[in-house]
Amino acid sequence: MSKLASTLKPPPKYKAILNDHVKDFTCIRIIDGKFKNVEYHYDTIKMGEDDGSDSVPLTFTYQIVRGNISEAQTSKFCDTIASILFDVILSMKEKVKDV
Repeated sequence: MSKLASTLKPPPKYKAILNDHVKDFTCIRIIDGKFKNVEYHYDTIKMGEDDGSDSVPLTFTYQIVRGNISEAQTSKFCDTIASILFDVILSMKEKVKDV
């Protein structure tokens, strides 16, 4: 298990959606928890180089499409969407491994 995985809380339920207002992006809608019904998409996702340690730097930017996050909630929201992103990456890794 990576260090990132051990520090993240399990993601809330979410689903990928197409949004008529956002072209060329798949959006994520959070469907339970504190940020229920917030829709967003990732703009840029960067993974650092694997240096042989248990962690790889992961950075991202995002845009909220629907819903509001107060400045005080920004840190918790970023943690939440980081756990969603990690979950998406793991599920993609499993799908590729099965091919």
